[in-house]
Amino acid sequence: MKTQKLHNKDLDSEFKGKKVILSCRSSFEERCFFALNAFKKVKPEKLTIFQSNNPSKESIEVIDSCLNSYKDIASYETISKDNPIDIYTAIFKCMSELFEHNSDASHLIDISSFKREELLILLSVLNQINNRSIDCRLLYTEAKDMSQNWLSRNTINIRTVLGFSGEPYQSKKTCLIVMVGHEFERAKDIIDEYEPSRLLIGHASKNEAINEKLYDRNKAFFKEIRSYYGSGCEEFEFSALCPDKVMNKLTELCSDHSYNYVIAPLNNKLSCIGVGNFAIKNKNVQICYGQMSDYNRTEYSSPGEYIHIMSNILD
Repeated sequence: MKTQKLHNKDLDSEFKGKKVILSCRSSFEERCFFALNAFKKVKPEKLTIFQSNNPSKESIEVIDSCLNSYKDIASYETISKDNPIDIYTAIFKCMSELFEHNSDASHLIDISSFKREELLILLSVLNQINNRSIDCRLLYTEAKDMSQNWLSRNTINIRTVLGFSGEPYQSKKTCLIVMVGHEFERAKDIIDEYEPSRLLIGHASKNEAINEKLYDRNKAFFKEIRSYYGSGCEEFEFSALCPDKVMNKLTELCSDHSYNYVIAPLNNKLSCIGVGNFAIKNKNVQICYGQMSDYNRTEYSSPGEYIHIMSNILD
């Protein structure tokens, strides 16, 4: 996978003269349309917005405030909040049609506001339908900061991500790998649900974090979880910038074949892509997802100035 980091003001020059088809996920965060509005000279020919059935009031307000100049090209695809099969069906149908009818375009998918489960299903879909002759790239607007309070709360379901169930053997014990983000409750509930024989918890390394502020908060949540589970866990660091480095780290962590491996990617979307691609190439690995009922819609995050672009997504 090729990754590059661009200032949002340089997005126009990157796609100058190209036919751009953009897909994104609506959200209560303005970050969901940050990349779209960074285009000043290049206007996408088509805009597809994945939107939850029964979207929140805050999400609708963000659409109304951020899409004034794009309403003429925007179309909406309803995506389920809690039914993985429906999520898969909606993404598969939409991306298949976009690729089929716009094979000469640069397909940009802004993953900034996809839920992790949705993003992983998207990767699975792209692995099935993208013949690599299509120019398909993922965009990710990094966060400048996250809420100093809570991000999410009230875990209502912990499940295996559709398409990433792994190949568990009853004769093997479970090793759970938790890539800590900024949510204590979600991480704790996943660990308690699996009750693994071996627990690995990790945080982003200082040199591979988005910024120092996010690193410090991530490290604080990591220490809280480590303290809660005591000496019964092992520690590691990973990249929150480079999916390929995440894959390399997971190759190292999953080298003992006497375990069934389950991964909980709770950090940012860049590291989540690394987990997804690792599991696509290692079918024995399972990925899990913790569904939350409440999100801090008023102060979840603020967008940074930089956009990460990933091409050759599945290589």
